[in-house]
Amino acid sequence: MRAEYQNKRMACPAILWVVLLCTSTSLGADFTPGGKEGTVQNEILPTPTQQFTPGQLAAVARVASTAREASKNAAAQVEAMLAGEEFRKYWRELVGAELADLPAPELLDRIREGMHGAELVHAFPCSPDNPRTREMSIDDWNLTSALHAGYYPNQRTMYFVGIQSLRRVFDGYRWSLEGSAETKLMGYPEFTARRRLPNSPFFVKWPASLEESYNRPIYSAGNYQRSSLPIPTLFGNIQVVFARKYVDPGLIIAASDTGWKAGTCRPFLDLDLDSENNLNDFKAFKGRKVWDNPKDNYNCSAWPFKTSALGVVEAADHLILPNVYSEGPILQKLNVSFEEALARQYARLLDDDATSFDLTLDPLVPDHFGGSFSALFNSMYHEYNIGANVFFHDYSIKLVLASFSELFGSIEGKRVQQWSIRNQWLLAWGLSSDSSTVKSSTWRMLDPHVAGKIIHNVNLAPRDTELLTKMDSQRFWDAWANVSSI
Repeated sequence: MRAEYQNKRMACPAILWVVLLCTSTSLGADFTPGGKEGTVQNEILPTPTQQFTPGQLAAVARVASTAREASKNAAAQVEAMLAGEEFRKYWRELVGAELADLPAPELLDRIREGMHGAELVHAFPCSPDNPRTREMSIDDWNLTSALHAGYYPNQRTMYFVGIQSLRRVFDGYRWSLEGSAETKLMGYPEFTARRRLPNSPFFVKWPASLEESYNRPIYSAGNYQRSSLPIPTLFGNIQVVFARKYVDPGLIIAASDTGWKAGTCRPFLDLDLDSENNLNDFKAFKGRKVWDNPKDNYNCSAWPFKTSALGVVEAADHLILPNVYSEGPILQKLNVSFEEALARQYARLLDDDATSFDLTLDPLVPDHFGGSFSALFNSMYHEYNIGANVFFHDYSIKLVLASFSELFGSIEGKRVQQWSIRNQWLLAWGLSSDSSTVKSSTWRMLDPHVAGKIIHNVNLAPRDTELLTKMDSQRFWDAWANVSSI
């Protein structure tokens, strides 16, 4: 049945599929506010009054103070790799003539421009009962939460108001690990209260107020591959693309995923314990390994857990090579050099017509959660930490992405359309980067029903709005009905 379901979805009219390259160029169902879990439904998530809190801006300023010098010092090393024959061999195979032989300083300028305009994407599950996100211990808000919100909260706020809950000790481990990265690495303010984990002797640092919870970031990934759904859907089958002009002032950029780095390399763990405060005590209590990524899949020395591993929009050259070096062990297993990885990382970002991968020959990557070779590169993102309260009414979200294979033609898919229309956002249906049956992972289908309901969108020129409203809406609904009948 699942195979038939997938195949019928993929039989939709080809005329509806369009390339959409969105760079600068072209409540849980049940929650109680106040940090206590409960069963009060349809509660509105309290909206903060400031786009950027003083704590968020102070963290950005702290990172910027060291990033400028670190970026300046790293430029020569990056240019040396870009000028090398090993890099150029792969680069010429991937990009057009205009980029193939650009001098290294000019190519680095192009990479900077590409990073400045790259999509920043965050994923969340449509349903709170998504078994894939549960299996990965990834709890996020869901579409029911989003329909009752006027802004996009960070994870700390979600926990405080009860959208997320510390149901298990492992939830507390994740809270502590991510919280430590936010405070000890990025410099966001510490929480001043503490809370005991359920059925355990462990405590975690906890916001003393809703306002204190606002001081932390929203995690997002840079879509350098311009993938249809940049983040594997095990993290969420709805993905939002943030408007860069809105979030850039609050960005702290990391060389790779900070949770992945901290969970694998464990440079610190900020648990407040009644018993001895050390990781071995925690592991013994939990009785399971604390992270699923073995150290031989990640180079923990690729970038230090210091502020020099972080950048801001105008200073990030020092993050380019550590991003590739961190995946050294898995690249070595695949016989992929750092130069080849660097070429594949930026080819699609700079060239609309580049092909970073032959997706008909997309080998599986051993011992890697993403599965395939192309999925590995989707997971090699720069992490963009958005220190901002993202208000929906400010056109802070440029585009909503929904998984075609999981949501198109479904009741949940209808709800995604309603959410997009309510907030005047374009909706595109994407093909998952971790799908075993789909190879056209750079294609998206704009939803003509949603486009026709958009009265004003600052991300669209008037001629684009007119074009979208003339799309073949009847064929779209015929395809929807065809899938819904399964």
